[in-house]
Amino acid sequence: KRIYTVLTTMILLLGHLQIYPVPISNGWDCTLAHIAYLKDKNRMFAFYNNFKQINKNKIGTVFPMNASLYQTDMTEDTTRMININGMPIDSIPYILFSNVCNDFSDEQIIEFKNWKSVTIINGFLSKMILYQNPKYSSK
Repeated sequence: KRIYTVLTTMILLLGHLQIYPVPISNGWDCTLAHIAYLKDKNRMFAFYNNFKQINKNKIGTVFPMNASLYQTDMTEDTTRMININGMPIDSIPYILFSNVCNDFSDEQIIEFKNWKSVTIINGFLSKMILYQNPKYSSK
């Protein structure tokens, strides 16, 4: 019985480490990837607030990152990023992409390959990339 208990526990814990490659959807919110995502999100916000001086209202992303910090962290910051779910992205200066976001379309992901990556944050189970639209690179 102890061997089965240990094996079952190990299998359940290993399920938290299973991250599918992009564009396959991940169940990030019901695994330990959620903790890694929150840490990486805070690192990304600190990066572009402190070093790049980029306004969040010029960044496009999808759920869950398009929610304001007021909604997610209960802070005073009610600024939301642009929700680009199902939208064309050619007029948006920046895109914040993460492997925990399931609402990016395949076409949007392909288009990101032509955009400049401003910064990449690789966490334990999550990855975030801030892309800059090539139309806005010289501005």
